[in-house]
Amino acid sequence: MPAPVIGVILMVAITVILAAVIAAFVFGIGGDIGQAPQASITASAATENTDNGDEKVIKLQHRGGEQIRIDSAITRITVNEEPVDVKLGTDYREFQVGQTLYIWQNKTNGYFIGNSTDLSGESDVDSIDETVNLKLIDIASQQLIFDRDIRF
Repeated sequence: MPAPVIGVILMVAITVILAAVIAAFVFGIGGDIGQAPQASITASAATENTDNGDEKVIKLQHRGGEQIRIDSAITRITVNEEPVDVKLGTDYREFQVGQTLYIWQNKTNGYFIGNSTDLSGESDVDSIDETVNLKLIDIASQQLIFDRDIRF
């Protein structure tokens, strides 16, 4: 008779361990991944007339919702899956309602965030049949904040 008793003890032990693992996930003991900031953002393509000719610019406008921290350790920004250089001054560390963020394309086809709050030679882009995909990703939760295709 000892074999059935050992079997029952093992079954009870497995059930208790399984219940503890499920409870850890249900009650959040396993860690909180958080949630990405919720914001209403619009994006448009523009050009800037510079000494080097027309340069492509993506304009992001924060229309409402939570602020977004623009920091490579907190928010990943990509254009066509390539990272955007977010090394910038103090102007846009926190992207808040009412602000406009400019993402410029440099000569090596990379993108960077500009500090300009005004495009003096700005004009809407006539369609040149190029579409880029822009994403803002919250690193902690790995959730998308923004994902749009923008046509130049």
